[in-house]
Amino acid sequence: MSARPRAGAEAAVADRERPLSRGILLLGTVLTAAAFVSLVMILGAYFLSVEANPTFYFLALWGFPAGFALMLVHMVLSMRRRRTVRSG
Repeated sequence: MSARPRAGAEAAVADRERPLSRGILLLGTVLTAAAFVSLVMILGAYFLSVEANPTFYFLALWGFPAGFALMLVHMVLSMRRRRTVRSG
């Protein structure tokens, strides 16, 4: 870690991307958590011999990949932001 201040343009780019990055991470986390709850509901319905709502299947099938993809996008944005700050 260095104590040198960031240049004006670098600071502006980093501050502009931070809310977007946090929003992407929050959305990915919420989507993944909802998919996990949906999967638990599907398993519970299976063990109770009850028909599960098709919405749960949709959320479980699409929620996990979409949530993890959003978390990966957050990681790439974070790495790019750190690389820009360190190289400057």
